Amino acid sequence: MPIGRIILQQYILNQEFIARIQKYIIEPKYWALATILVGFTGLFGWIFSFRHLVAIIPQSVSVAPVSAILFIFIGISLYIHERSKADPQYSAIHHSLLIISLILAVWGIISIFVGNPAGINWEGYTSEQVSWITPQGQMSPISSILFLILISGIVCRQYCETYGKTVSVIITVAGAVMILGYWFGSPFFYGESIKPVSFLTAAGFFLSGVSFMLLTRPSAIDEILHNVNSIHSQILLFFVPFIIAILLIEGWIISFFLKKTDSTLVLTIATITLISIIVTVIFSSSFSRIITANVENANKKRMAAEKALLDSLIRVKIATDAAKMGFSSWDLKEDKITWDDRMYELFDIREKKPITVSDIMGVIHPHDKPELFSIEAIKEKTEFHTEFRIILSDSQVKTIESHGKVIPGDDGEPERVVSVSLDITPKIEMIETLNQKNEQLSQTYEELAAQEEELRSQYRELAMMNDEVTNTHRFIDEVISQAGEGIIVLDKNGIIKTWNQFMEDFTGFTSKEMIGRIFSDSILELVPCTDSQCSSCTKEERPGIFSDNSFIRSSDGCTKWYSATSTPHHDITGKLSGTIIIIKDITDRKEFENKLTQSESLLKASQELAKIGGFEYNLQTKETFWTDETYRIFGLNPDFNRSDELIPTILSCLLEPEKELLIQAIKNLKETGESYELELPAKTIKGDQIWIRTQARGEWLGGQISKIQGTYMDITREKDLEKEKTIAIKQVQRNFAELAMLNDGIRNPLTIISMMTENHNQKLYSDVEVQIKKIDQIVNQLDARWIESESVLNYIQKHYNIQMKPADLKN
Repeated sequence: MPIGRIILQQYILNQEFIARIQKYIIEPKYWALATILVGFTGLFGWIFSFRHLVAIIPQSVSVAPVSAILFIFIGISLYIHERSKADPQYSAIHHSLLIISLILAVWGIISIFVGNPAGINWEGYTSEQVSWITPQGQMSPISSILFLILISGIVCRQYCETYGKTVSVIITVAGAVMILGYWFGSPFFYGESIKPVSFLTAAGFFLSGVSFMLLTRPSAIDEILHNVNSIHSQILLFFVPFIIAILLIEGWIISFFLKKTDSTLVLTIATITLISIIVTVIFSSSFSRIITANVENANKKRMAAEKALLDSLIRVKIATDAAKMGFSSWDLKEDKITWDDRMYELFDIREKKPITVSDIMGVIHPHDKPELFSIEAIKEKTEFHTEFRIILSDSQVKTIESHGKVIPGDDGEPERVVSVSLDITPKIEMIETLNQKNEQLSQTYEELAAQEEELRSQYRELAMMNDEVTNTHRFIDEVISQAGEGIIVLDKNGIIKTWNQFMEDFTGFTSKEMIGRIFSDSILELVPCTDSQCSSCTKEERPGIFSDNSFIRSSDGCTKWYSATSTPHHDITGKLSGTIIIIKDITDRKEFENKLTQSESLLKASQELAKIGGFEYNLQTKETFWTDETYRIFGLNPDFNRSDELIPTILSCLLEPEKELLIQAIKNLKETGESYELELPAKTIKGDQIWIRTQARGEWLGGQISKIQGTYMDITREKDLEKEKTIAIKQVQRNFAELAMLNDGIRNPLTIISMMTENHNQKLYSDVEVQIKKIDQIVNQLDARWIESESVLNYIQKHYNIQMKPADLKN
C-alpha cells in the first residue's frame, strides 16, 4: 500500500483526527495562540537577524517590530479574554495590554502625519546588516488603521456587541485579502511589486480577526463545519492546510533559488508549479479511491449504527414504559424542549404542542421553583437529580423525580440537557405512611415502656394501698357506725349487709338481729307498705327516693317519721352489685310541717273571717298571684286561673271615677315606689254593691320596682256600721242638746213656782218645796251626767273624728 494512502487513512481521514481538528478550529484561544506565534516569529526574526522570519515571502515587505509586539499583546489579550470576566487578575492584565496596544496604534497613526514613521533603530547592527534583514522597519499606515480598529473593537465589545462583530469581520476579510494578494498578485488591493504590508502582518490580522470573530460569534465556524456534507468537510480539512503548506514551501523555495542559483524567477516558478501539479494529481488520485472506500465503509458503519441505535431505542422505550418514565431533551442554545408521550401524561398537558420553559414552570409548585432554579448542574456541566411537585388541572399535587445530565457542546459550554422523569407520588405517600407508622411504633414503644414503668410503680403502690384500704375499711365502718343518718347496705339479692348504730337507735333492732335478713321481709315489720314498693328499691339501677313520707313503729311502739333514699352500687364491670339506703329521721320536720299546715289553715280562716285578700304582681314576668279571699271578695271562683284576664276583671268591678284613682296610684307605685291606701266603691261580678279598702307597696330590685304586694279588704260592713254610727251620733247630739235644755229649762220654772207658791199659798208652799227639791235632785243627777258627757265627746272625737263642743250641745 502506498505511504500516502496509509498517511491519509491513518491520520488525515481518521474520525478522531477530524473531530480534534474541528475542535481546534472553533476554539478562539487557538487562533489567539497562532496570532501570538506570528508576533513572536517577527520579533525573533529581528532579534536574531533572520530575514525569512520577518518577511516569509522573498522580496516582500518585512513585518515592523512594533507590529510584532502589538500582535503578541493582542493575541495574549484574546487568549485570556474569557477568563478575565471571572478573575480580577486576568481582567487587569487584559485591560493593561489593550491600553498599551491602543497607545502604540495611536502613536503609529500620529507618526504618519508628523512625517516620522514608527520604526525601531537596532543597536549593534550595521546599516548593511539591517538592510539585508529588511528594507523597511516601519509600520505602514494601513496597519496602523487596522490595529486601531481591532483594538477599539475588543475594548468596545463589552459595551456594543454589534460593533465587535463588525470589527471582527473587517479585520478577518482584510487579512484574507492581503494574504491572497501576496500569492496571486491581485490588482484589486495591491499586487505585483507593490507590497504595502508584510505577509506576517496580513497573517496576524487574519488570525486575530478569526479569534475575535469566534469570541463575538461562537457558532460561525461551527456552523460552516457542521452544515456541510462530512466528505466535503474531510476534503476541506485536507486540501486547505495542504495547499497552504505547498504555497509556503513554494515561497521558501523561490526565495532559496533566487539567492543560491542564477535561475530566473519565471523558471523557478514554473518548476515549482509543475512539481505542485504532479504532487497534487498523485495525491488526488489516491485520495479519490480512499474517499470512495471510506464512504462505503462509513455507510456500512452508519447503517450498523442506525440498527444498533434503533435496537437501543426499542429497549429504552420498553424500559421507560415499564418504569413509567418520560424522556425530555432541552436544547439550551435554541431553547427548544422535546418530550415523549409519557412526559405529557406526567405533567397533565393534554395538547401535544411544543413545550416551553414557561409551560413547565406554570404547573410546578411555587415552593419548589426556587430549588429548581438553584440547580448547579447546568453551571457545573454534571449530572443532576431532583424532586419537585406539580399542580394538576384538578388541583391535585403530584411529585416528580427527575434524573438528568448536562451535555456540553464542542465549545465546552452547556448545549443540551437530557433527563428522565417519573411519578413518585405513590412512593412519597408510601414513605410518609411508613414514617407515620414508624413514629406510631416509636410512640407505642415509648408508651409501653412508660406503661411498664407505671405498672412497676403501681405494683409497688399496691402493697401500700392494701394497708390503706384496710385502714379505710376500718375508717368507713367507724364512719358508718357513727353517722348521723341511718345507713343500710344490701347485696344484689336484697340481703342486709350493714345496719349501723343510727338504725339500731332509730328502730330499736340491733345489727345482729337485722344483718343477713332479706330487707323486703324485714321492713314489713317496720313500714306499712306493700312488698312491691320495698322490693323496687333493691332492683332499680338508678338513684331515687323510694319513701319520703313514711313512718315506722320502733320496737318500743313509738311512731317515727323518716325519709329513705336508695343509691345503686355497681362492680367494676358495671353490673348491679347492691344498694345503699340512707335513712333520715324527719320526725321533727314532720311535726313542723303539721304546725305549718295548721298555721296556713288558721291564716286562711282568718282571711275569710276578716275578709282580707292578698295579691302579688311580678312586673318582670307579668305573673299575678291572688289569695282565695281576693277571689271571693269580687265574687270570683278561686279556680279562675287566667292571670292575663284577672286584673282587667278586677278593674271592671270598680266604679268611676274612683277606678282612675287606683290606676294612677298603681302607676305612681311603679314609677316612684310610693305606696298607696284607698277606699273605693265597687261591685261584684254578680252586681252586688260593696266597699273595698286596698293598699300596696313596692319591692325594689336593682334600683327599680320588681314586684307589687298588697291587700284587698271588704269594708262593706264597716261602711254600713259607719253609716249607722253617723245616725246614732246625730241622735246623741240631739239628746245632749235636750239634756242641756233640761238643766236650765227645769230649774228656772221651779224657782218661779217656788216663789209664787210662797207668796200666794203658804199651805201648798211646803208640799211644793218638797217636790221642787226632789226635782232639783233629779236635775243635779242630770248635771253629773252632763259632766261625764265631756269624756264621751273626747272619745268620739278621737275614734270617730267628730268635732263637737259641750257648748254646742246646749243650743
